[in-house]
Amino acid sequence: MVAYPTDVPAPTRGAFVENALGGTATDPNDMGVFNSRNLTTKILRTFEYSVELNDAERASLLSFYDVDVLRSGSFDFTHPITAEVIVCRFESRPVISNQGYQWHVGKVKLMEV
Repeated sequence: MVAYPTDVPAPTRGAFVENALGGTATDPNDMGVFNSRNLTTKILRTFEYSVELNDAERASLLSFYDVDVLRSGSFDFTHPITAEVIVCRFESRPVISNQGYQWHVGKVKLMEV
């Protein structure tokens, strides 16, 4: 499996957010009692973070998204805090904003598979 590019820097300090998706569905019945059931056998996580990029790192990130994982494929992502290798996919295309001459900030959203 393809790995997340190593030439893209680690998330900016304080800009890494990890959430867990619910994994359950709750439905009310006729008596007003709620029934819950599991939707998945494991709790999936989402990751959202910002990275500061130069022109080459920006090109590498966008190339990885467009060419290597074909926008919807899965890849190995190394968690920046725990160093755990997680199989992920992009939730959406990375949003890149220009911050001045040859500097950009990229906002990336990933979802565990």
